[in-house]
Amino acid sequence: MITDRAVSGLSHAEAAIRTLKAGARVIQLREKKLTKKEICKEALNIRELTLRYRALFIINDHVDIALAVWADGVHLGQDDMPIHEARKILGRR
Repeated sequence: MITDRAVSGLSHAEAAIRTLKAGARVIQLREKKLTKKEICKEALNIRELTLRYRALFIINDHVDIALAVWADGVHLGQDDMPIHEARKILGRR
């Protein structure tokens, strides 16, 4: 499930908990309008939930935040950091 406040009208954490309770195995945090600090806070909340529900956690665009919260992966778009650079930072987990 990809969180998107603009589409769901729910906070990222609320959308994540609802879908995890329904059996989702992967949560992807997508946020284009918050500051890095706000995204990091959201990511920490979702990481806690995904660990509790044994689900994977992917973060869009932000390699640094993914590293900080021990996300399972990063979704990189065409205009984001090159994959080989992200792998140097994140390593292979």
